[in-house]
Amino acid sequence: MISLSNILNELEIPSDKWVDLDLSKIDDDGMKGIWQMYITTYLNAGMDLSANSWREMQSKYKATALKDIDSDNIADAFIVYKQTKFGKKIALLGTNNKKTAKSEVVKKVIQLCKTSGWFLEASLKMEDIMKSSGAPVVTDEEKIQAIVGPDKKLQFVGDGYYTRSLSKVDKRITKRLYGKPK
Repeated sequence: MISLSNILNELEIPSDKWVDLDLSKIDDDGMKGIWQMYITTYLNAGMDLSANSWREMQSKYKATALKDIDSDNIADAFIVYKQTKFGKKIALLGTNNKKTAKSEVVKKVIQLCKTSGWFLEASLKMEDIMKSSGAPVVTDEEKIQAIVGPDKKLQFVGDGYYTRSLSKVDKRITKRLYGKPK
């Protein structure tokens, strides 16, 4: 990934490269574009949101990787991650709903999860994708508990799977950790 340190007025990125950015440096219009991809991706998949607005997303998460697929210098795919003591946790991802963008984000997430210090807590469709990708699975229950945290009330069901409570809605979901956390 290449790094652009300061995006002030417009979120224009080079084509066909993953660009690593600090979310706090992205202007309002750029964040609105990322937010729109996020809500479209998650709501179309029947998933719950972990932020209520683009402003909350920008304050809650610190970094993102963006990619322009169609050469218009506007992001078509994103991966939001945050630094933890276990490495970089992939927290959110999404696209403009185009097939090529979906393919690119999946390829990048799989690549990152096979890299030391990167991991993803997967569920639903992404869990199916990761399971079939050959990405490493974290099965050590003590490590999983330490990574996810005690407030999520984990219940282990075997083979690295667990259920946990969601922070924004009152329900439990089955998840599994993929990657190579520290």
